[in-house]
Amino acid sequence: MVRLFFVYLLPLALPALAYLAWHRFERRRVEAGTREEELPPVGEGPWMALAGVGVVLALMTAVALILIDGNAPTGSHYEPPHLENGKVVPGRLR
Repeated sequence: MVRLFFVYLLPLALPALAYLAWHRFERRRVEAGTREEELPPVGEGPWMALAGVGVVLALMTAVALILIDGNAPTGSHYEPPHLENGKVVPGRLR
């Protein structure tokens, strides 16, 4: 579940979250009077562009993980770290 979040959901949502944070920051500047021009409503933001950037980020993350994890032989499985004779044996692919 954690991998699903970091590989797919976070890269998809990150551009939108960054835009919403920027919009909130700029809205506060407008209310404080340090920004002269008015901001458009959040609904009129560049949502299609943000979605496209999110898809590209998710694809780049997935491809990077494929390239990094691609050294494992076909049919191998991960053996987590465990104790053998009182010593910790690091995790490995078998």
